[in-house]
Amino acid sequence: MERVDSQTTQSEQPSMALAPREIVCLYERTDERFYTALQKHLSLWRRQGKILWLETGSHQEHLAIQLQRTHLILLLMSSDFLAQDETSEAMSQAIAGL
Repeated sequence: MERVDSQTTQSEQPSMALAPREIVCLYERTDERFYTALQKHLSLWRRQGKILWLETGSHQEHLAIQLQRTHLILLLMSSDFLAQDETSEAMSQAIAGL
């Protein structure tokens, strides 16, 4: 009978680590201080590799692509944010692609 060693090394154990969740945060530039505060609050998860911030950039086509591939979309809602035509259009395109 073969003896099974109950103590295995860490390299022998199956990896339980999950891939980082990609996050996009949409906000109006006038609300940047709130975006910065949110990044600080979630910085531990970023350092631990649990989340990956995706920068949205300024080009609408790029934004629509990011919205389609991300795991989580955070919206920092304000009256200025809701007044943005580009964000509304990009969000509509992303939702239509789901």
